[in-house]
Amino acid sequence: MDALYLAGDTQLRRHDNTLQVINQDGRKLRLPVESLKHLIATHDVRLNGALLNLFKQHDVRMTVLDYYGHVACTIEPAGLPTSGAVHLKQAEAILNQDRRLAYGRKIAMATLRLLDGNLRYHAYRGKTVLKNAMEDIAAFRKSMEQAESVEMLMGYEGQARQSYYLAWEHISPHLMLRKRSRRPPADRVNCVLSFLNGLVYALCLNEIRKSQLDATLSFIHSPQQARYSLSLDLAELFKPVLADRILFSLFNKSILQDTHFDEKPGMCLLSEPGRRQIIAAFMDKVDKPVLENNQSYRQRILEEVFAIQSSLLGLGEYKPFFMKV
Repeated sequence: MDALYLAGDTQLRRHDNTLQVINQDGRKLRLPVESLKHLIATHDVRLNGALLNLFKQHDVRMTVLDYYGHVACTIEPAGLPTSGAVHLKQAEAILNQDRRLAYGRKIAMATLRLLDGNLRYHAYRGKTVLKNAMEDIAAFRKSMEQAESVEMLMGYEGQARQSYYLAWEHISPHLMLRKRSRRPPADRVNCVLSFLNGLVYALCLNEIRKSQLDATLSFIHSPQQARYSLSLDLAELFKPVLADRILFSLFNKSILQDTHFDEKPGMCLLSEPGRRQIIAAFMDKVDKPVLENNQSYRQRILEEVFAIQSSLLGLGEYKPFFMKV
C-alpha cells in the first residue's frame, strides 16, 4: 500500500505503532504504517504530533487538498533524500536560460502530443470534427520549436489547451468545457477536472520525493514562487493520460450522478460519494500494470523523474513520456 486516499471527514491517530483511521461515523480502521508512503486527504482531517512522529520514522508524506481539489499543503518527513551534486546540476540548468528552455520545450511539446493523442483517439472513431482542434494543437507545437523563452512556451501551451478543451463537447455533449474555472469550479466538468488535476499533482510530488531532485526548481513554471513547481511541470505531462482520460470515462459512461455533486449557483463541488468514486477510478488507473513492460503509471512517473535526474547529471539524454494512440 504505497498510497492511502481519504475522501471524507477523518480523524487520524497513532495506535501503538499503527495508523488508526476514524471516520465521521466513529468507525475505526487500523493500518500498518510500514508500507505506507503517501497519505492524501481530500476533506477535513485531524491528527496529532504523535502520529506525525510515527510518519517521520517511516518516511510517510501527507498531502491535503482543499474543497476545490487544489493542493492546500504538504507535510514532509525530515531527512528527505538529498544530493549536493544533483541540486547544483539542477540549479545550473534552471539558471542557464538556454538549458531551461530546452528542457521546458521538451516537456511542453510532449504534452501537446498527448493532448493531440486524446483527440486523435476519438477522431479515429468517427469524431472527424476534432481535426480542426488537432490542427490548432499541431500549429502551436510547431510554434514551440521557435519559442525564445519559457513564457512563450507557456503561452502556446495555454492556447493549445483552450482549443483542446473547446473540442471536448464534440466528443460528448456531457464534456462541454468552454471556460476553465477553478476557485470555485463553475460546473461539473470543471469540478471533476480540478479534483483529478490535484490528484495528479500530488502523485507527481510524491514520486519526485523518492529521488534527489529539488521539487521547487522547475523548467516551465516559475521556480521563484512558494510551491513545488517541478511537480507542476511533471503533472502537465501526465494530466492528459490520467486526469483527462479518467474524466472522459466517468462522463461518457454516465458513472457520475447527481448525488456525486454539491451544486449551487455558479459553483459545483464534489460530495463525499463523488470524491470516493473519482478516487477509486484514479487508483485503478494509476496502479494497474497497463503500460509497456507491465508498468503502472505510478512506476512510469518515477521513471520519468529519474530520467530527468540522470540527464541533469550528464548520464543520458532526457526523452519525455509519450504514448501512441
